[in-house]
Amino acid sequence: MASGGGHHPDLLNDDRMGRMLDTLYAAGVTEVFLEVAREARQAFPFPVRALHADATSFHVHGQYEGLGRLLSRGFACEADARRALEEASARLPYHRLVYLGVQEERRRGRVGRPRKGEAPLSVSYRLLARLGS
Repeated sequence: MASGGGHHPDLLNDDRMGRMLDTLYAAGVTEVFLEVAREARQAFPFPVRALHADATSFHVHGQYEGLGRLLSRGFACEADARRALEEASARLPYHRLVYLGVQEERRRGRVGRPRKGEAPLSVSYRLLARLGS
């Protein structure tokens, strides 16, 4: 295993891993994942259809079952996405949805880098949100 950065591999043990996982959990796993995905997207601007950064994978039951559809749905504008989030959050009995942002998705007729001035065929907006208490 490559340890990199001059760290000795013996320093990687179950106690350190446990503390690291506790720190990650305290920071918010979803928030950290979204920030890493956002930074990667900015550093490597490849087509959105080649990107899979789904932080919305969770299983819910009862009144929460529509959340997966809400978070995977495309909206015509950011305002529609925010309005749908507020309406869905108001229907939840014990939690609220915390708005994390909107991801713009541009669709073009071909793969590869867009030509200068090329307009997308369509633009939609996808909600980024998480359950809060």
